[in-house]
Amino acid sequence: MRKMKKRAAALLMALTWVILPACPVYAQNIAREETPDYKVAFYAFDCYHMQDENGKRYGYGYEMMENLSKYLQCTFSYVGYEKSAQECVEMLRNGELDIYTAAKKTPEREEEFAFSTHPAITSTTCMNVKVGNSKVVAGDYSTYDGLRIGLLQRHTYNDKFLEFVEEKGFSCDIVYYETPTELSEALVNGEVDALVNSYLGMPEDEMTIENFGNTPYYIMARKEDQALIDKIDAAMDELNIENPD
Repeated sequence: MRKMKKRAAALLMALTWVILPACPVYAQNIAREETPDYKVAFYAFDCYHMQDENGKRYGYGYEMMENLSKYLQCTFSYVGYEKSAQECVEMLRNGELDIYTAAKKTPEREEEFAFSTHPAITSTTCMNVKVGNSKVVAGDYSTYDGLRIGLLQRHTYNDKFLEFVEEKGFSCDIVYYETPTELSEALVNGEVDALVNSYLGMPEDEMTIENFGNTPYYIMARKEDQALIDKIDAAMDELNIENPD
C-alpha cells in the first residue's frame, strides 16, 4: 500500500512538471501594446470646439474626433482652448500638438504639413442680418448702403468682402470683433445691422442675404506623421459608412 502511494505521488509530480509549461505565464516582462494618445488642437471655435464653465467639451469637432478614436483605437488629449487658431498651428509646428483638426489647405501649408484626404468640415461664408429685418433686401444693394457691418478681426474672407462692397457699389461702416461670439452678439444687440462670418450651421436668429460659397477644412499633421494621417483617412472612411450624418 505504501509503495502504491509513493508511486502515485511520483506520477502526480511528473504530470505537474509536464502540465505547468503548457499553462499561460503572465510575467511582468511580457510587452503589452499601449493605447496611443495624441494631442489635438482644441482652440475655441463656435459650434466646432466649445467648452463650458466646468470644462466639459462639446461641439462638432470634438464629437468627430471622439468617434474617430474608436476606429483608430486611440485616445485624444485636447489642448489649447485658451489659444488662438494660429497659436495652435505654431504648437503643431513645434511638436507640442499632433493633430490640427480644421486647417485650410494652401500651397505653402501643403509644402510643410500633411493633410487628410477628406475634409473635416465645410464652412459657408455668409452675410447675415437679424431675422425679421425687412429693410435689407437680398440682392438689392441700395438697401445695403450705409449699413454697419460686423467682421471678425482675423478672417480669411475680409479682403474678398471689401472687394465685394466695391464691386456692388454700396458704402458701409465696418466694425471689427475679436471672436465669433462677440460678432453674433453685436448683431443680436443691434450694434451692427449685418455681419459676415463663416458657419457650420446657421443660427436661428440670423438670416442670410449673401452667400459667398463653401470652404473645406482638413485635418493637418506634421509631414513626418503622414502614417497617422493615413490612419485618420481610413477611420473617416469607416465612420462615413457606418454613420453618414
